[in-house]
Amino acid sequence: MKLSYIPPLIALIATSGAIASPTDYVEVGYNTLKIDGMSVIKPSGYGVAINKNFDSFYITAGYHTSDDSFENSNLYEDAYYKQTENEKYTLSFSQTEIGIGKIFNISETSTIDIVGSYTNFKVKNKVAVRYKYESVYGDVDDFSKVYNENSTSDLFTIEAVHNKTFGNVTTRLGLGFERIQDQESENNLVYLAELSYAFTDNLSTNVKYRNADEYYTLGAYIQYTF
Repeated sequence: MKLSYIPPLIALIATSGAIASPTDYVEVGYNTLKIDGMSVIKPSGYGVAINKNFDSFYITAGYHTSDDSFENSNLYEDAYYKQTENEKYTLSFSQTEIGIGKIFNISETSTIDIVGSYTNFKVKNKVAVRYKYESVYGDVDDFSKVYNENSTSDLFTIEAVHNKTFGNVTTRLGLGFERIQDQESENNLVYLAELSYAFTDNLSTNVKYRNADEYYTLGAYIQYTF
């Protein structure tokens, strides 16, 4: 059994879209993924990212993981037989990202970040199948098997992000371009948005949104600045 039943998600799913900050930080959070036309697939999970600022550039890195599962079941029966079919799909996603960027000061409260990044994206597809047939004549056929398929792709992204601070609140709006390199390469235009609130000089929370045409991600994070 081939897993081609599952659409090429690897060509749809990109990085979590962490928008770089002009300070050193570590952050952890939770995010969700929504794919147009695929309501049964709603992966969610957790991630961690770090950012280190140097004199003229910064380096950012992160790791994110998410998963989701769904089932298909069918029952066929009449006066002579009963047949049940069940398929459970489990999809696991992991992505490791590293990037380098530069910050341009526009004013005391406004900057523009230009960042390029590379992401290694992996998808693990697991399908557990069970088929059972019973007849009134005593015939029984019970079959079960697990199928696995792994996929990987390389993502190259460049983004420009405008950062604006209003007291304890910071907004970030960005535009980017990504190249997904695998068996069927694809180019996507990316839109980014983030809203942050600083509780203290070191602790803040933020909500991030990333849209790449056929899918979007939405996440909430806690960030510690040092």
